[in-house]
Amino acid sequence: MNTSEETDKQPIEEEVAKAESTEAEPTEAQKEPIAEAVEPAAQSTSKPGSEQTKKGPRTKPRAKKGNPTVKQVSDRFAACGRCSFLWAGYRVIFGEEGQETAVVNNRSGWMDLEWNTQMPDLLFKSYGIRLDISFYHYEGCCKECRRRFVYQAPDKPEDAVQCAIEISPNSAK
Repeated sequence: MNTSEETDKQPIEEEVAKAESTEAEPTEAQKEPIAEAVEPAAQSTSKPGSEQTKKGPRTKPRAKKGNPTVKQVSDRFAACGRCSFLWAGYRVIFGEEGQETAVVNNRSGWMDLEWNTQMPDLLFKSYGIRLDISFYHYEGCCKECRRRFVYQAPDKPEDAVQCAIEISPNSAK
């Protein structure tokens, strides 16, 4: 009979028993705050609807009704194949910071998108429009969900291109 296994188990069992006994008995310093906290609650005779039982402040701030979050916008774009391709490509080109900037700076349900030399190709692959044909102004919509977008070429070469897209597509009327 091998007794080495039994001797190995004994110190572990003793340590577990010690830990359980120390957890079960609170110290005097731990007992006092508990007793003080119980006494006022026992004395309170307020009803649930009274002013004394107010809830604390919310821990999570809610987004304002007019300002959606990046996740909410991503969920709206995910409903459409073409628009989700554009939104995913925009994230690849400009990163999460670019998406956050576009969402935070939205105006009345429209996001102003940043522009670079890759954006015309992204719009072509997403919606089938070619902006390399010297369009000055182009307004279009997605063939699947009817989300509108607008492209505006600059008046002067040193000005920036303007491109905006709706956050939520209009439902068919």
